[in-house]
Amino acid sequence: MSVQPDYASAAPSLAHAVEAVDPPIPMLILERGLRIRWVSSAAVKELGIRADRLIGRTWYDLFPESRARAAEHDQLFAGARASLEVPRIALELDCGRPKYFSLRLRPIRAADGSVEAILGVGEDITAQVLAELALRDNEERFHAISTHANDLIVIVNRGGVISFTSASLETVLGRRPNDRVGGSIFDHLHPEDLPRAQLAFLRLVDDPSATTPGGIELRKQRADGSWRWLQFTATNLLEHPQVRGIVFIGRDVTERKEAELALTQVQARLDAALWGARVAVYSTDLTCNRTNVSPQFFEISGIDPATCDPEQHPWMRHIHERDRGAVLERTAAHLAGKTDAVESEYRLRTPSGWMWVLDRARVMARDAEGRPRTLAGTVIDISARKDLEREMVEISSREQQRLSQDLHDGLGQELTGIPLFLSSIATRLKRFPSAACADDIDLVLSHLNNSIRNTRALAHGLHPAGADEGGLVGALTALADNMSLPGKVRVEFDASNWQPRRLPEDVASQIYRIGQEALGNAMRHAGGSCVLIRLAASSAALELVVRDNGRGLTDNARHAPGLGRKIMNSRAQMIGASIEWRTAAGGGTEVILQVPLPAASAS
Repeated sequence: MSVQPDYASAAPSLAHAVEAVDPPIPMLILERGLRIRWVSSAAVKELGIRADRLIGRTWYDLFPESRARAAEHDQLFAGARASLEVPRIALELDCGRPKYFSLRLRPIRAADGSVEAILGVGEDITAQVLAELALRDNEERFHAISTHANDLIVIVNRGGVISFTSASLETVLGRRPNDRVGGSIFDHLHPEDLPRAQLAFLRLVDDPSATTPGGIELRKQRADGSWRWLQFTATNLLEHPQVRGIVFIGRDVTERKEAELALTQVQARLDAALWGARVAVYSTDLTCNRTNVSPQFFEISGIDPATCDPEQHPWMRHIHERDRGAVLERTAAHLAGKTDAVESEYRLRTPSGWMWVLDRARVMARDAEGRPRTLAGTVIDISARKDLEREMVEISSREQQRLSQDLHDGLGQELTGIPLFLSSIATRLKRFPSAACADDIDLVLSHLNNSIRNTRALAHGLHPAGADEGGLVGALTALADNMSLPGKVRVEFDASNWQPRRLPEDVASQIYRIGQEALGNAMRHAGGSCVLIRLAASSAALELVVRDNGRGLTDNARHAPGLGRKIMNSRAQMIGASIEWRTAAGGGTEVILQVPLPAASAS
């Protein structure tokens, strides 16, 4: 503490003079009974208590432990004592953390020589006291750990040479402690960890106050050659007379590090799976209405996280207004315990347009009164499925229209004419029983035969690869014949490498529809003059190839396939097949369908 003037020999008006000057050091003036009459601005700042809350209080209110020295305070007021030194005294603050001060109390005399008041001059020594307490705590911790010897303790000098190591060294690293004294702390360190360890050690040596918060994790080699992960904390006690070294306390954390690595790998696989499946996960703490969302949600949706609020549904503002009410209603019903889970399909507004998602969630925890605490769920991008469903509906509608038209214009007309012909024959026979009607009957039979052919054609269109119609080979042969456009596009079918197989009707139908779609795409978009359909089979797999000699795949077709290709993919997945689009040798496009086949007898 800096040397202060001798206020005891000052003029009688010293107390008023001090109050008027307000020195820039912590001071206060105490009246009899140690009641505070005045405090300096510096004292208010150091004490952390407003002046109006200090004036009128007693010294003992601030420093209760001073009551033990009440007799000495009385001696100051009686003039029997020239000063009183208080090396350390604690002030309890409202926050619960004390401040520490050193104080000097000296009497202020009036003109008649009597003691008018006591002047107190203080200095904040909190930092010094806390440092001493921390040092003491470190020493006690070091002693406790050394006594129990469960952790590895190493003391080194400023050059990194080991002066002490605990007996646990043999347990942790399989090395005898005495053999390591005099060696370097950097021996047996993993090469990848050595630079980091050297940097941390130099920092500890150069800065006595430096610490290793959270510790430093390094790999050390055991005597048997294996590596162990150790977590070290360090304290610089080079200046401590009983230690004079840097103390390292190490703990074997190999199992934790291996578990963390395994968890990281599992998380990486989970993230990859979620990304591939276009699935995101979320968890809502219903007690504070805060939601954590996995990054996959923002990756698959393209929504900026900054536009989402961490509320129960952070993306609620992005839900289509026609779907929002149903989402809220189903969620509320589940939270009330009326349903086992929440399942909602709705549209989300994204930067690239509307995206369909399937949101499935359920309450994972409830409190003692049954109130929900945690809601966890998944959000799945189902836009492709919705597009396929819409396309399937459109295809079904077109097929219905085509079938209706074929029935009306073909079979319907034929069947309508037959009753008219029969009615005419019946009328003639009634009038002229012996009339010749053979030609008319032949005409009726002709119409009936046409109706039968039309009916079979319609049935063949509904079940093109049925066994009664020649199976898959017969259906593809008819497809090639019917789709050829003389003078424009020639369609050829090659089954020279086909080994007759009995295929389930649903498998054959899906293969036919894929070939039909591929052929239709080639006819509409390829711009070629020839399309080849080749069917081949071995004992293990079936291969269908549709190849054209047109312009080949465009960049747009590669990166943004249309719904036709998505439907073909979907059909292939239904039968466990794979499908590929690529540029054919010599130009054009080649669609290759590979269908694994179980062992089956030849047809």
